[in-house]
Amino acid sequence: MLRSAGNFLEKGYNTRWALTAQLLTIIGTLALLMQSNEKVPQIAESTLLYFGHDPIGDPATLTMDGSNLHIDGLITDEVAETFKALIDTHPEVTQISMFSGGGRLDAAEVIASIISKRKLNTLVVQECSSACTIIFLSGKIRIFDIGSKLGFHGPRALGRSDVESQNSSPEMFDAYEGVGLSSAFIDQALQTPPSSIWYPSDETLIRQRAVNFFTEARIKQEHEQEVQNLRANGPLKIDKLTKVVRSHTHTSLQVDLMRLIGIAWSLWQSMMPMWPHVEML
Repeated sequence: MLRSAGNFLEKGYNTRWALTAQLLTIIGTLALLMQSNEKVPQIAESTLLYFGHDPIGDPATLTMDGSNLHIDGLITDEVAETFKALIDTHPEVTQISMFSGGGRLDAAEVIASIISKRKLNTLVVQECSSACTIIFLSGKIRIFDIGSKLGFHGPRALGRSDVESQNSSPEMFDAYEGVGLSSAFIDQALQTPPSSIWYPSDETLIRQRAVNFFTEARIKQEHEQEVQNLRANGPLKIDKLTKVVRSHTHTSLQVDLMRLIGIAWSLWQSMMPMWPHVEML
């Protein structure tokens, strides 16, 4: 079209039409180049995946330990395939533990679907973030270990800005909504830029029913820390003591009556040497 417009000018015809044609051609070419540049990362990634190499990193390792299957690392398509094979050949598995910073959303959805269908429990060891949260939240009973945390952020789409990426994966919204997370929680999770991460507090996760239970090891650790704090801080008023007991009940959820009695008894024993100094209200 540029050549035709140039010939038109050489022959002395309407210069306005020729210049307009050249300008439109240049704009169209630039737009095409810009559109192509957005797709270059997607094409490159698809090519690498086709040849069996995932550019996000090495796939997670999966290990069996009795009735527990542990996922350690990035969630990839290869991991999803291995996970399915292990579950099919190990019907004794009742729990999936995980330590992962995330990975492929579609692979996480495959694993989550299997967990949900088999009604398996899920356990976070240290951290479960990004796509890993889809897997954890698919568990029938969702458990936190010592130092566990969930990390959320919006989806990442190659060749798109953070704002454009937010609406690129409605599957994430559906997955979070499907387990009962509130709209406000989901909005904050998905509006967190992919380059950042949001770690909700334990209290927030408990209110959202994203976490159902804490492991006995975590309860014991928190209990021992509380007892140490009591001893370090000296005499406590009775109202402070009851707040400690209530706090344990609220933050662990699974502390049944016997465990609550055990916590109260241990705290009472720790107070015995200081009994003459306890202030009565």
